[in-house]
Amino acid sequence: MSRSLIGSAFLLGFTSLLLQITLTRELLTSFLGNEISIAIVLVVWLGCVALGSGLLGRWYARRPCDATVAARHILPLSVAAFWGLLVAQLCGSVGQFPGQVIGPLRMLVAAALALGPLCVYVGGLFAGLCRAAEAETGADRATEVYALEAAGAVAGGMMFHLLLAEWPAGSVVLSGIALISAAGAALWFVCRRWANAVGVTLLAAAALALAPVRGGLIPSGQTLRLRLLKCSVVAEAESRYGSIGVVRDGQQMTFYESGLPASTTEDTQANEVAVHPALLAHPNPRRVLMISGGLGGGLTEVLKEPVERVDYVEMDRKLVELARQYLPSRLKRALDDPRVRVILRDGREYVRTCTERYDVVLVLVPDPATTVIGRYYTREFYEEARRALAPGGLVCAGLSAAQARLSGPRLELHASVYHALQSVFPAVGVIPGERTQYIAAVEGESVSLDPGLLARRLRERQVHTTFMNDTWLRFEAGPLPREMLLQSLDAARDVASNRDAWPIAAHFWLRTWLGEVSPKAVDLLAAAGRATRGSWLLIPLSLGTFLLLRRRRGLPRMAASAGILGAGLVGMGAQLALVMAYQAVAGYLYHRIGLLMSLFMLGLALGAAAGRRVAARRPARVRLALIGVLALQAAGSLGLPALFALGGLPQAAVDALFALASGALGCLVGASFPLAVGLAIRPDTGTAQTAARLYALDLTGAALGAVLIGAIAIPAAGIGHASQVLAAVVLAALAPLAVTRGPSTDPG
Repeated sequence: MSRSLIGSAFLLGFTSLLLQITLTRELLTSFLGNEISIAIVLVVWLGCVALGSGLLGRWYARRPCDATVAARHILPLSVAAFWGLLVAQLCGSVGQFPGQVIGPLRMLVAAALALGPLCVYVGGLFAGLCRAAEAETGADRATEVYALEAAGAVAGGMMFHLLLAEWPAGSVVLSGIALISAAGAALWFVCRRWANAVGVTLLAAAALALAPVRGGLIPSGQTLRLRLLKCSVVAEAESRYGSIGVVRDGQQMTFYESGLPASTTEDTQANEVAVHPALLAHPNPRRVLMISGGLGGGLTEVLKEPVERVDYVEMDRKLVELARQYLPSRLKRALDDPRVRVILRDGREYVRTCTERYDVVLVLVPDPATTVIGRYYTREFYEEARRALAPGGLVCAGLSAAQARLSGPRLELHASVYHALQSVFPAVGVIPGERTQYIAAVEGESVSLDPGLLARRLRERQVHTTFMNDTWLRFEAGPLPREMLLQSLDAARDVASNRDAWPIAAHFWLRTWLGEVSPKAVDLLAAAGRATRGSWLLIPLSLGTFLLLRRRRGLPRMAASAGILGAGLVGMGAQLALVMAYQAVAGYLYHRIGLLMSLFMLGLALGAAAGRRVAARRPARVRLALIGVLALQAAGSLGLPALFALGGLPQAAVDALFALASGALGCLVGASFPLAVGLAIRPDTGTAQTAARLYALDLTGAALGAVLIGAIAIPAAGIGHASQVLAAVVLAALAPLAVTRGPSTDPG
């Protein structure tokens, strides 16, 4: 392959991954990201790339292609990237009122509008590069294009995670366009097509001029205004963990993280209720650990109690910096109080590794809308929190609740967390309300939540509150509301407790959310979760189907297609499971998670290079090699639950084992591509068209994996069951290869 084609394939992977990460973050901010919205964005991205590769692969097969194929598409690719950025930033205002959470169907349409044109072009360019490489060398070079694109994706992923994560989205998009335009201009100069070279050079210069590190196409504060119309946006910034915005409404300041309100300064009642019941339940709360939720006034409320030390853990440094800059002085003073120590770390990681012992641990994270947040509601986290408690210590966690008598998925959500607490602590008390408080004790037969006792301690400690007084305590913490709530929870005693390896609380939260935005989809999600339990039936079904078709010509091509479809599904599903396991075991450590993803892509490139050598052998050996690769994928899938047992190892060992698993997974998925191409080639079609079709099937499988594993199987049934689903799928894809005997000679 010529240097121009090598560079084009590398840049395709590099820039497409940068644009994918950037636009995905923007869409998830607009969609207030949860597991379903993440799955929808992945499905649209992968599905549209697959569509572009499949359809445009046929188009390129009938047309001559040369080394300038990528350069010819720079302008439409740039327009598609601009369009995607604009639509992604406008998606948050498509509801009936500003900030409304839209349903899955609207998410799907919005994501398709934003990502569709760009992704179709990216998929088509892969097919065009394969065709150009084949025409240039007269030989199969599709696997080299695949490997080079994966290598470019590794470089793009590492650059984003190490350098660009805190850049505005517009700056990243414009920088990507400037890069590919500069490369295209250089290619046009080499080819001496001066008009094209000058035009693309001007495009590169314009994109570069508009993409300073702190600027971007859209000024600071404007992107959040597009989502929250009629609001006064004070500031907006990018952090490693998402977009942050500060919005003013009268005297109230609200801090948004990735579109979700993280802290509100004037919600005094919510802050008092979240903090004081647990502190009053403890006879002498001197040392307090507070995980998130303190910037809007929660930390100020804690300091009203006679505490000696408050360790406040917040993961996002940028959020704390903006709080110090924009909080009212009465709240800002809490951060500077000598009793307060601000710890900028992942809360789960801190609790697991800390040597301090606390009288009260306040967990003030949002509801478990995602598995990342759900880590703070699992049995394993409560076990870690118990080890961080001093004798007689308490843990307090809260969940949104519309009423004392719960029902449906919301009841199951509360029950899963309540049962997780009960499995760790000998006594768990509840205080109903708009946000129900669960207070668990290390010692004693019960948690003392007697309203009279709490009111007496409130007076003795001279804590001045606005809403939480004797009347509130008698009404909310009285025996009748608590009895009603406990009756509801007792009625759901069959609900499983929330676990790291089975984040069922996220599943119940998704069903609760769907009941509000798309009621018809609630039963569909529940049915899909149950349907995954029959995944092993796919193996005899697949085997039986191909046995019936065993006399048909072209069976090897069909078997290869099934193999690459299954490999794509398992690759995406196992990758999601691996990242989820790492977050539970090691914490949400941004750089390391980015490194794991990059190692997967590196393994993809290395596996493709290794598989290409085997694919040059006789078809029988290629078939056996593909069977072996798929069998290893099935075995690796079944071993995924073991990753959750690594929490007791040193951090270096955990990182090394996860890195090895990620790289090995990528290597197996990458090796399956050239092997499938080697089996699927037909005499009447070139390698490029076959590769484009199989690339489309690979991405289609990945899209299915994002939905089946990420949004359905893991939350609904746990990682153990999800690993069995992955193994069943890959074995079902392997079954046709077992009854295949020779190369395809089917001309059509």
